[in-house]
Amino acid sequence: MSSVSGGSGGSDSAGAALASSKRPLRERAVDWDLYRFFVAAAEAGSLSGAAERLAVSEPTVGRKITELEGLLGCSLFLRSTRGLVLTQAGRHICDRASVIETSIVELHRLASGASDIGAGVVRLSTSEGIGQYWICGLLPGFLEANPGARVELIISNQSIDLGKSEADVALRLGSPGPDSLYATRVASVGFGLYASKEYVRVHGLPGSDRDLAEHRFIGMSGKLARFEPSVWLNGFAPHECMAISSDSLGFGYLAAENGLGIALLACIVGNSSANLVRIPFMSQAPVLPLWLVTHAGTRKLPGVKALAQYIRTQAQHKAADFGGSN
Repeated sequence: MSSVSGGSGGSDSAGAALASSKRPLRERAVDWDLYRFFVAAAEAGSLSGAAERLAVSEPTVGRKITELEGLLGCSLFLRSTRGLVLTQAGRHICDRASVIETSIVELHRLASGASDIGAGVVRLSTSEGIGQYWICGLLPGFLEANPGARVELIISNQSIDLGKSEADVALRLGSPGPDSLYATRVASVGFGLYASKEYVRVHGLPGSDRDLAEHRFIGMSGKLARFEPSVWLNGFAPHECMAISSDSLGFGYLAAENGLGIALLACIVGNSSANLVRIPFMSQAPVLPLWLVTHAGTRKLPGVKALAQYIRTQAQHKAADFGGSN
């Protein structure tokens, strides 16, 4: 009897464990990490895509999802040869889990932001053209003005999800994105047709629409084919004149530099080269708004705030270059 009364703490612990084991699985606490794997799979549409995003193996993702399904007592996905399709229960759970994931990410970012600019790395997302031919040139001034600051550039022609902390600051052409983001229009980006001096020496300049068929054009492919400037270019340049196309804006610039043909470039990119000639054309090329985007939950962090303000100021100084009037 004394051994029983003397071990009351152990007995209570054992009793709690026994009670827990008798509870239905769906009433037990579920590790958030399982939901993280589930959301990644739902967004990627496949186990392999989720594994790549989370930097783990595909079987690991599969085991985590199977475990979550067992704990919740329902199927979250329909498996098919085309990938993963959310069930009705999976859709409801994914909607709520995505909101929670965003909140957790914001808490981590706020906690790591500390009170000084050098407390962490500020991640800036931008397109190839803007990133390589403008941002790289202004970053030295920012780093000199903000000792200890660190910046990670994410160069991509696809929108990065600030809500999930994939970046802290983004520069976006066209649409700023969801309403949950804080967006400021910092410039109007004009586009123009450019070719190398050597190309113009050999082929001359197109003087009218009829002359276009005698020239080579550098087009955009893949997702860039739906880019507004690309649609504009395809509207007047004969299809058979698209000698080469690419899904990279940076390649279009290099291709023009090397005399492959006429490329449609942002004026701030094309005008930066002493080797490129802007080709006069009757039709007005597109002008797109450039948005500086931050997330409402992190935009006041010292590093994010400092970088955003610096970019806004520099964009104002470069207004004429962006518009193409210089």
